[in-house]
Amino acid sequence: MKRILFMAFAVLLLAVSSCKKENNNKASETEDLTQIQEVSNANFSVEIWGVKSGFETGYNDIYFRVKDKTSGVYLQDASLSWYPEMHMMSMSHSCPNSTIAKMNGKQTLYKAYAIFTMATNATEYWDAKIDITKNGEVSTVIPVLNVVASSTKKVASFTGSDSKKYILAYIEPQKPKAAVNDLVLGLFLKNGMGFDAVQNLNIEVDPRMPSMNNHSSPGNENPVFNPSDNFYHGKLSLTMSGLWKLNLIVKNANNDIIGGKAVTQTEDSNLYLEVEF
Repeated sequence: MKRILFMAFAVLLLAVSSCKKENNNKASETEDLTQIQEVSNANFSVEIWGVKSGFETGYNDIYFRVKDKTSGVYLQDASLSWYPEMHMMSMSHSCPNSTIAKMNGKQTLYKAYAIFTMATNATEYWDAKIDITKNGEVSTVIPVLNVVASSTKKVASFTGSDSKKYILAYIEPQKPKAAVNDLVLGLFLKNGMGFDAVQNLNIEVDPRMPSMNNHSSPGNENPVFNPSDNFYHGKLSLTMSGLWKLNLIVKNANNDIIGGKAVTQTEDSNLYLEVEF
């Protein structure tokens, strides 16, 4: 009898330990993230996480975890692909986005980015077709994504002087400060239903503070293309807190203006992004 009780107690301890380990693993995998939503089909449950509590227009880092509904175990070796899509009244379109990839140092966390170009409204909405491939079989979920308008302008769409359609997005700094910040911008060319990262154009940035007589700042460096992430990297000098307008000019290799214009005493560029802190 004592042996039976001992064995039952050992099994209980093992179950509690396993559950505690699973909970600790989940906490460490998603530390500093907020779960935004969860969507399921017959086979899998997909958790969608973010740095913020929701999606907004502009650049968004998006994180995924996939749980097998039969075993209750989070997948570590799944292959995920997706297609974010805006459904409008008369047409549908996608947005600049990356592939979903397993995060280094994580067991069950996958990551991608999306640059949402417009907000959800009463008649138009975003969703994302997510395909989960495991053991050669494909399973699909399609969550609806609620995208709100950012409080500042984080993405700009324009037709260039070359008649091509571009999207320019603010990526970093996400936590700006009164200092010289690392500046990261994304520039994309519309190509059919998708978007390609632009490598061969030049971006000039002229930051101004509208509330302070439109003054600029010293120490800025125009961003240049970095093939390691397909973004443009530079330096952004912010001398004080408040709203800053990043006036932009995009030029080709011949120094011809593709988009934007120089700032004058009375006019800002017609191509700009904003940062506020």
